[in-house]
Amino acid sequence: MFGPFEGTPAEKFAEGANAIVLPKGVKTGAWSADEVSHDLGTVKSALIASHLDHRVLVSGDFAGFLALLAPDSRAESKKRLAEAKQALVVRVDAGATLAKDQPRLSGVTTVKATKDDDGRPILQITTNYVWAYPFQGQSIRPGERVVVVHDEIRWGFYQAEKVTRSSAGMWVNRSEDYKYNIDCGAANKGFIKPYTPMADPGPNPGTDLGDSAYDPTRSLDIRGGC
Repeated sequence: MFGPFEGTPAEKFAEGANAIVLPKGVKTGAWSADEVSHDLGTVKSALIASHLDHRVLVSGDFAGFLALLAPDSRAESKKRLAEAKQALVVRVDAGATLAKDQPRLSGVTTVKATKDDDGRPILQITTNYVWAYPFQGQSIRPGERVVVVHDEIRWGFYQAEKVTRSSAGMWVNRSEDYKYNIDCGAANKGFIKPYTPMADPGPNPGTDLGDSAYDPTRSLDIRGGC
């Protein structure tokens, strides 16, 4: 038998929130170093809320996550969270139970000053992480009870003095992902649980990925699957 991460690349990943690595806040475009540092901290809080907090993972309570967004961004994000194929938060299927081990992750966070589709200056913080979620149960093969979620999310911040108060704060501008070793029935409803061949007659998404599924530099453009 194997431990949750034994024999997988996630053996070398760091655990939980401590694995979310932030670059140093430096002056970027019109944003001061302090402003960049503040916005990076908000993004880290959002990743913890959307990927590690059991209120989202297990209970489906998005209030804490939504509260981190700019007021004008919340309605759209709330609508996206209702979509089964959204790539913004992670939710565990009611028919599965996470192991006591913390999820492990690896990836990078980058920052740049750019413009939105309307030409307005925006500070874009991009997070690209692979999250490995361990589930209860015996693993005969390495990684058998681990679901991998690889997502890239682009978070945007406007200069507070150049937008209305309700538009100041964090926006989600784009998010995409793939999931590996996941039950298709759960995935099609917007949840994660490990793939079980006997229980899931559908395709196992990413069966050809192997260890590359754990690589945060891998393309998110995956064909086939659920």
